[in-house]
Amino acid sequence: MFSRRYLLLFYTRLCIYLVAVGIPIFHPAVVVSYDALIRWLWFLLVPAQMHIAFFLSPPKFSWKLWTGASAGLTAVSLIVFTGFTGPIGLFLLVQTAAFASTVLVFRSRGLLRPFVFAEMLLLLVLFIRLLGFSRAAEEFAAASSAITQGILAISLGVVLLHGFVLYLSVYGEGLRKRSGRELALFLTIAAAIGVAAAMFLPADFVKHSISLNDLKNPPDPDFLPLDEYGEGLEDGNLLSDRQGNRDGRDGGEGGNRNDGEGDGDAGQRLQGIPAEQWESRGRSRSGSNADSESGDEGGRQTGSGEGEDKQYAVMVVAGKQDPIYAADAYFGDLDPEHGFLLSRDNPLNELAYLRLIETWENPAKNFDLSREIKEVFFLSTESVRFLPYDPQAVQPTVLNRIYHPFDFSYASLSAISQAGEAEFGRIIGLNERERQLLAPYLEVEITAAVREKLSTYLGAVISDELSYYERIAAIIQAFSTFQYNIGFTDEVSIDHIVRFLFETKDGDCSEFSNSAALLARMAGIPSRVVTGYLASSGLQTRMHKRGLAALQEVIQPLQQFSLDEMYLVTTAHRHSWTQVYMPGYGWIDIETTATAMPPVGGLNPNSTDIVIPIIEPENVLERKFEFPWLLTLQALLVLMVAGTAGAYAYRYGRLVYLKAVSRGESVRSLRAIYSLLLARLAAEGYPIKPVSHTVKEYAGEHPELEHFAELYTTLRYRQRLKADKRELEFQKLRVEYRNVVESTKRSGFTGLLKRVFTLRDLRY
Repeated sequence: MFSRRYLLLFYTRLCIYLVAVGIPIFHPAVVVSYDALIRWLWFLLVPAQMHIAFFLSPPKFSWKLWTGASAGLTAVSLIVFTGFTGPIGLFLLVQTAAFASTVLVFRSRGLLRPFVFAEMLLLLVLFIRLLGFSRAAEEFAAASSAITQGILAISLGVVLLHGFVLYLSVYGEGLRKRSGRELALFLTIAAAIGVAAAMFLPADFVKHSISLNDLKNPPDPDFLPLDEYGEGLEDGNLLSDRQGNRDGRDGGEGGNRNDGEGDGDAGQRLQGIPAEQWESRGRSRSGSNADSESGDEGGRQTGSGEGEDKQYAVMVVAGKQDPIYAADAYFGDLDPEHGFLLSRDNPLNELAYLRLIETWENPAKNFDLSREIKEVFFLSTESVRFLPYDPQAVQPTVLNRIYHPFDFSYASLSAISQAGEAEFGRIIGLNERERQLLAPYLEVEITAAVREKLSTYLGAVISDELSYYERIAAIIQAFSTFQYNIGFTDEVSIDHIVRFLFETKDGDCSEFSNSAALLARMAGIPSRVVTGYLASSGLQTRMHKRGLAALQEVIQPLQQFSLDEMYLVTTAHRHSWTQVYMPGYGWIDIETTATAMPPVGGLNPNSTDIVIPIIEPENVLERKFEFPWLLTLQALLVLMVAGTAGAYAYRYGRLVYLKAVSRGESVRSLRAIYSLLLARLAAEGYPIKPVSHTVKEYAGEHPELEHFAELYTTLRYRQRLKADKRELEFQKLRVEYRNVVESTKRSGFTGLLKRVFTLRDLRY
């Protein structure tokens, strides 16, 4: 019969388990799918396995009945509940773990004892996760605030009680003799945990104010006219009336018109939003998809059209190159249905989102002709990097919220091509090696019907007499009868491109770039589609420059540049273009909308009102460095705990390994027995054996080891012993090993603690 104490411990542990798995049922912030199958598993089968492991264990019942009952229950549950479909693995794993953990708690002996407390660690992790769910979102926090304090109290109490139950179950022999000391130790540990929770949990972890925001309908901020916002230009203050360069021509988004400033800003206004309200400015309505990746989960191009007659500041780009094609995604894989897809194997796509802890340097050096290394500085509202091709070095992104929303800044060195028509006109064509290397960018996997249509179109545009570059120029020139309109859409399927070329002849930069890339491939020219932003002097109206001047006055990093080498990039400058491969010159950015008819009827997004954040100079405070003492102490504590846990894991793992190896009769087994004995003696406080001492010399200092030393020496150095004699000597050695371990074991609770927690045996 089991004693009352063990029965109490068993059912206390079972109640602790039921509390842990029952909290998600009534916790409003935890969403757990407790369907019928899972309820049977957690609330019926797991307790049943616990009862089998506890009540049917040997010696009262046989080993076969004990393990057979557990395996039989598992098999029946798979047949009845899962039908060998659904969560089979979960049913097997959970029931096996329930049986094994109960055996470990109530039947473990020797080296397996310390591993029992891994169960308490799992319980602690579970309660931490439950508390974390209480703060996962505002609505969850509001719903669970009434019970969060209770969960915290339950968590601490249950974990401590569980630890005490585990200890009494495993080390409960002689409880009455040690009860006072054990109770004092338990109370000390409980107090230490309470103090640690009070020190390291945030002050508002349990009780905190809730502020619910209607995120679906954020309030529109007020647009403020920037009438008196500094004097950054020769014309005087930044005026908000509808003054503009009325003599300038309209310049379209992405249009390659760099012949002067002030394109299309007639009637354009410069407006501002307080920086603290910038997040509710409605970026999705502004036509930018910069807040998300340029490719969806399938690698397709994504974007959004212009939904509001305003353009919002995205970044400030500073550099001596004009224009600057700042890319964030390269689309080189051609799908016969969806069109150009994100190139998964292109490292430049990873660079846009890669976390850098030091300056990144391109391992592939660029040997293309007519390229110059240009430094470009970015001050951005987006965490994504936009880099000119070909990036050679990129500094880590710096997060600095002083100039919010321009929180991110980084600089890059890019080898930007300076070649033009004169150089490209001398290109003969691809050689065989280039054709092999660039084969993926020459693939045109489309249906026969589409190929026939595109071949007909291409035959009317180019002829066999045209040179390599002339074929590209002819494809772009053919767009002169096409209408270029606003927007940046994600509809770039093959069917849509065919309709664009033959029917509508009307589209935004996406249609032009994808069409040009597809036609270039059919003409034997490697090509791909690139998305990002275009920074160009031809897109900087007078109001763009006034906005730059306003930002420069309050943003210190911009004050190292002149206005002439900075570009205010807005949501209207989101762009898509084509890159083609020029033999000898590498990949070249091609502006596919250069010859198209510009937007008409005031539909040019670059002429809409410009909105920038108002960053008040008095809010830009000098930050004083304060040493993060608490964070440092927490980090040191984590390192200490991790190091200590690792040391104990290594210690007990090594003991288990030596125990397993020592069961043989080889020299390796003999050494394992010797090492195991030295480790046990060290744990009991024996002096560490000097490396220079033999086993007999060490035994000379400790007479109780003499017989073990004689047996060990005989087996170690008398290799010609007969098999039966050697087996007998090994048996004597193991008996002597056990006698020495028992005779040298410390008595009392203090001796137990020292034996369990010492690390002296790691010296061997």
